[in-house]
Parts: sequence; C-alpha cells; structure tokens
Amino acid sequence: MKQQRLFRGVCAAAVLAFLSAAAAAEPLSLRYSATWGGGAAADIRLFLDEGDGQFHNRLDIQTVGLARLLSGFRVRASSTGQTDIDDVSPHAFDAVYDSHRKRDKRINVHFAQLPEGSLAEEGPENTSKDPLIAAEFRRDVIDPLTCITAVRRLVRDGVIGKDRGFTLAVYDGKRRFDVEGSVDAVEQVRWGKSNVETLSLRLLLRPVAGFDGESEDGYKPDSNTREMRVSVTNDARAIPLRLSVPIAYVQAIVQLDRDTRL
Repeated sequence: MKQQRLFRGVCAAAVLAFLSAAAAAEPLSLRYSATWGGGAAADIRLFLDEGDGQFHNRLDIQTVGLARLLSGFRVRASSTGQTDIDDVSPHAFDAVYDSHRKRDKRINVHFAQLPEGSLAEEGPENTSKDPLIAAEFRRDVIDPLTCITAVRRLVRDGVIGKDRGFTLAVYDGKRRFDVEGSVDAVEQVRWGKSNVETLSLRLLLRPVAGFDGESEDGYKPDSNTREMRVSVTNDARAIPLRLSVPIAYVQAIVQLDRDTRL
C-alpha cells in the first residue's frame, strides 16, 4: 500500500507539472517520462488544442517498470472549456483511474455558470463516494488541466515575473488547493543543437480543503504545502521541459522527450 501511494503521488505531481503549455496556433502532442528516486515511474502524454475561443486538453499517464508491477496505476484525464479576452472558463473535467485494487474509478466534474460566478459540481458519471467539500471551496475554481490554458495565457502575455506572481484556485473533484507561482530565473539550456531560453517557475501548492482523513480507497493525501520547480521555454509556446518535486522525501522528475524539436 505504501508503494502504491508513493507512485500515485508521482502521477499526481505529473498532472500538476503541466501548469504551462504551448501556443494556441495548432494542436500539440507532447511526450514525457517520469522518474522517482532515479528509477522509471511513468510515461506521460499531453495533448493540447485551443482555437476559436475553445480549448481541449488531454493527459494520459501510464506507470512503467516496478511502478506498474506494484500498482498498475494509470490515469486518462481531459478538460474542456472556453477562453475569452479576460478569462478561462472550464466546462467539464473528467479523469479515469485504474489500479490493481480498483478499475475505472472516475472523477467527473461539471462547472455550472451562475450569475455570481461558477460552481464546480459532481457530474453524472462520477463514481467517487467521498463527500463533496463545502460549496464555498468549489466556487470560481478551475481543474488541474485547465491550469494549462490559464498559465499559458499568463506566460504568453508576459504578465508574470520575479516580482509579479499569480495564484490559481484549483479543484480536482475531491480537494481544493491554491497554486501560487512566480518566475525564479531566466536561463539558457542546451536542447539538441540549439540553446533555448527558459523560465524557471517556482510553484507552491497550498492545501485549502478536502485533505483531512483518507479517501474511499484508503489514500491519504499530503496536507503539507509542496514546492515544485518547472522549466518552460521563454517564448509564446511556453512548452514545459522539466519538473521536479519531492515525493516522500525522494525527488520525482518529469522530463520532456529529448527528441522533441523545439
């Protein structure tokens, strides 16, 4: 059970690794690998499509090696919504989790648009039996994959920097947390035969609600603030290259396939 929780932590961190993304000019398909403690943990594929005021994001995570043997854990998640000049508004978030212990566990969230804002509600295909957190924590929130689109706009518009941070209210269907981000450094990295300018982002994940006790499958989420480091290209594409985050005091790293042409 402890090993399964650790590998689930790696995969959860991988979802949040993609809080930046690529330009909206054309659909983008990216492949990543995740390691934990130096060993292979998961293969990750991220698909992004935005245009005509709409966005569609998809994330697939499949454990590999020992992680797959011990947990069999995988995730298929998607988010859809609309964008306008001022805001990003999710319509729905859907995630299906499989493991050796439980098959086709589904989190389905719909975002109802109300006169005073939006409210995240349980969708009809949701299978979780965990109680919903209070409505006050589900108001005016976005899901983890919609963060891709929200932060892309911030990076693309150049409105974040060392002295200009941001905060996003995020709800994943069970838990509410804040993502606080800022630019830590501007660096040059070698990619293929070229040097690429990157932004190093410092992200703090601050738990807000839903982190008390265990979920229906015995998983107890980490209720401590977690720091992540994400490196993205410093251009209109803002492609995430690398993420690092400690999981159970051991470093997890998510890396873009080095064969990807930037």
